[in-house]
Amino acid sequence: MRTDFADVRPHRAARGDKVIILTVGRLHPRKGQIFILEALKALPPHLRDRTEYWMVGSGRREGYEKLLRKASEHSGVTTRFFGDVDDEQLADLYDQADIFAMTSINHESSVEGFGLVYLEASAHGLPVIAHAVGGVPEAVVDGVTGLLVPPVNLPALTSAFQRLITNPELRNELGDNGREWARRNCWQRSANVLFSH
Repeated sequence: MRTDFADVRPHRAARGDKVIILTVGRLHPRKGQIFILEALKALPPHLRDRTEYWMVGSGRREGYEKLLRKASEHSGVTTRFFGDVDDEQLADLYDQADIFAMTSINHESSVEGFGLVYLEASAHGLPVIAHAVGGVPEAVVDGVTGLLVPPVNLPALTSAFQRLITNPELRNELGDNGREWARRNCWQRSANVLFSH
């Protein structure tokens, strides 16, 4: 995962009429991929038909991956599981995607931290959809770089997806804002701020 976003190449829109939603993270209940599948299933049929959901990552919880695969079969949305990929493949997937989504939740004693992956997606010019939990609101600026929704609120999550799927201008605006936001949040800049005080 990238930690300095100044040299990330600009996002190029996916070709074709599909809107591609990308998640990058472990296949684990805390990362919340199941909520995305449930929200996409609740979209109107004509939006499901023009949407694809791509998941990057693997996990040790076999039962959770099976749950995701079963849910994907009933979602009405084309879903692709990529497993683990190298940095070059990941950059290509970011460049083909239109929306980044990761709907993490606090799980048992584990709390979602800042989330560099949200900044990585922003650096690639992707608008972000996420749950407003833990440190996520520090990485995703609601209404500026993405859309934050309350955790485990299916109608709100479905509405956020519908809003971005149907509004390419808003996707571009949030993505452009996100690229600048990611540049301002690189490690070097954070270190300079820390040590200048």
